[in-house]
Amino acid sequence: MIDFKEFREKNSLTQKEAAAYFGVSQAFISQIERGDRSIPSTFISKIKADNRYSIPEHTPPVDSANIVMQLVEKIEDLRQQLGEQINENKHLQEENTRLVEENNALRAKNERLIN
Repeated sequence: MIDFKEFREKNSLTQKEAAAYFGVSQAFISQIERGDRSIPSTFISKIKADNRYSIPEHTPPVDSANIVMQLVEKIEDLRQQLGEQINENKHLQEENTRLVEENNALRAKNERLIN
């Protein structure tokens, strides 16, 4: 994965020039650089196909320990949310059972009063 801003700056391109080259808006390029969008594979293909620009060899180091910790935290958060949802569902099932039993008792009482 390349750092698009690094690519653009290494090749002395403004966002506007990069947008014109790739046939997109400057706002689209800005979104890529902010991380709001991923780099389309067509961009990489175009760069490699015409050899007009170079792709930086440097790729930022991956802090795998940090990524693992973030994933562990996210999994723990999701596990907690799931546990809360399960407890809420159990509560709702118990309430539903109670209401069904109450409804059946009222039906039975109604039947006795009719007969």
